[in-house]
Amino acid sequence: MPGDLIGDGLGAVLRIVLRIIIELFCEGLIIGTGRFLIRLTCPHCRPGDFSCAMVGFLFWAGLVAALFFLLKP
Repeated sequence: MPGDLIGDGLGAVLRIVLRIIIELFCEGLIIGTGRFLIRLTCPHCRPGDFSCAMVGFLFWAGLVAALFFLLKP
């Protein structure tokens, strides 16, 4: 029984750490890139999180696709 308690506690801690890492990844790379690109093209706009996420995701997807096709042997 004490092993179950330790396992459950460790699982909860790992879940919290993983959630923090995923939040930082999404906020920093995807939404941050989208917000930068929108502000670069339209300085007076106040973009929402959804539009920033979509622009950021499309940017990174396009970059990965371009690198894939350029570096393909």
